[in-house]
Amino acid sequence: MTTKTPRPASTTDLVVAAAQLLGRQWTTRMIAELTDHGPIPLGLVAGTFSDLTHDQYTYGLRVLRDRGLIAYGKDTGRDCYVLTAAGEGLGDVHFAMSRWARNHGFPSRECDFVTRVDATLRLLRDRDLLAVLGGADTEPLAEPVGGAAVGMDTQAERSLTEAGFMYVVRDGVPTLTRAGRDLRGPLTALASWAQAHADLLQRRIDTRPGLRTTIPGPQRAPARRSV
Repeated sequence: MTTKTPRPASTTDLVVAAAQLLGRQWTTRMIAELTDHGPIPLGLVAGTFSDLTHDQYTYGLRVLRDRGLIAYGKDTGRDCYVLTAAGEGLGDVHFAMSRWARNHGFPSRECDFVTRVDATLRLLRDRDLLAVLGGADTEPLAEPVGGAAVGMDTQAERSLTEAGFMYVVRDGVPTLTRAGRDLRGPLTALASWAQAHADLLQRRIDTRPGLRTTIPGPQRAPARRSV
């Protein structure tokens, strides 16, 4: 009996799988805690995650171990939760996402680090947005991103435009806004992490298209009125 070899994953597949994996409940909260403060002794877990219930942090830590992001380890002779190599690599990814979200008031001007990161991860699960970020630039392209080149339909184009990530000039060619251009920073960080840990993500990849939803965009400054 022959074993079927998994097909190689594209960069977009890996990015979507990474955004789905990392954007699940409590993942950012727990990874950020370990990144900022180091290993967590088993006896101090409850106090460390006092904002979560016992069931929540127990479930969250178990799932993060199953996903290969944390593990049991030792620190100064004590049994602890520690980051794996994959988990350690998320510090730069989270920082890039939080910085982009803070600079563009996303999802709001007043929100915390975890909220910013989780909101940005939700954005980077959208294949239409990824196609635009990978194609459009500050100058119009030779052929429209909104056409067959990336398979984007009118609804997706309208959603991305209304969200403030691109605009369409008179000849029908989309151009990225500043928020869209800057989002390439977090995307690059996430893509690099995903490619480095493709073995962790490969078994989670599902290429079936999901239901499209309206993409939330960064806050826009109110237009100035002339006096």
